[in-house]
Amino acid sequence: MHRFLRNNHHDNVRVTDQHAPFRTVASIPKKYKPYQYSFAPAQLDKSSVIDVLYQTLIIDGWTIRNNVLFVKKTHKLALEISRPCFILHFNIQGAIDMKFADGQIFREIPGMYQLLQFNIGDHIISYEPGIYETFYIDFSEDWVNKLAPDSQLLSHVLNNIATNKSEAILSNNVIITEEIREVLDIIRNFSRGNALSTARISAKIVALVSLSLIELTKTENTAEASDQILIQSITSYIQNNLDDTTLSVRRLAAIYGLGTRAFQTFFKKHLGQNVRKYILSTKMEKANVWLSTTEKTVKDIAYELGYEHPGNFTREFNKHFGYSPTQIQKKN
Repeated sequence: MHRFLRNNHHDNVRVTDQHAPFRTVASIPKKYKPYQYSFAPAQLDKSSVIDVLYQTLIIDGWTIRNNVLFVKKTHKLALEISRPCFILHFNIQGAIDMKFADGQIFREIPGMYQLLQFNIGDHIISYEPGIYETFYIDFSEDWVNKLAPDSQLLSHVLNNIATNKSEAILSNNVIITEEIREVLDIIRNFSRGNALSTARISAKIVALVSLSLIELTKTENTAEASDQILIQSITSYIQNNLDDTTLSVRRLAAIYGLGTRAFQTFFKKHLGQNVRKYILSTKMEKANVWLSTTEKTVKDIAYELGYEHPGNFTREFNKHFGYSPTQIQKKN
């Protein structure tokens, strides 16, 4: 097995793959640049099945990292844990299925986060073809004690340690709020440098963990509130992946762990229209804005909205608005 991710300086967490050996690439190709941030040096490991771009920073007892996986076919990786740890796991892109060592199964969906507790054992992560981006913060029991003293969360965590139990601390994912996302982005775009900068990023990490734990320690959501959170996550995912040529009802249903029919019914119940119409109208509105406010060509816009043939985009735009894309460009 080949280890390609070192999760912290104690080396108690290893991600391994028995079937597809990895090699570290000396020079990272330009196509991976959009997925890199300034907070830490980037490293790219490649195999025949998965490419992994990761950045890790260890600071003031925290280990933070951003991982982007480019998965070419259905595959599983093993997370080997040699001593208990906690991972505050922010799922930026791609649904992840995780099977804990004791057999529990958990799915993380895009735009959500969880506090995951891992105890000793091998935990399995399953991936379908696609791009997956996650941001992690590893921290110790001491930090849970400092940031959530005398809370039910702390009692729950301590009990898990005593019984060697691994799990997502809550049964539901928790949405990444705008406030949390803002702090997360500040950390990822932090420029390494002097001691003052180090103190600032450390403070931001504490702020991010504190905000996240506050949300986790709140009373579990009602079914209605959970539905709204899920809808918000789905629409956010659609809006952020309009260039994905595979974006479809079936694809979204798979990401969110629902059957196609159940997903359609759920979506229409809350938004009053079917998924395909929502995707189409979102693309058309985005195109209309770009045509009116930028110098993007019709061809470029078509490709950026997931159309392999610009002619198909033009026809749908004309049908949606009653005028062509070029008419808007001439007008502006």
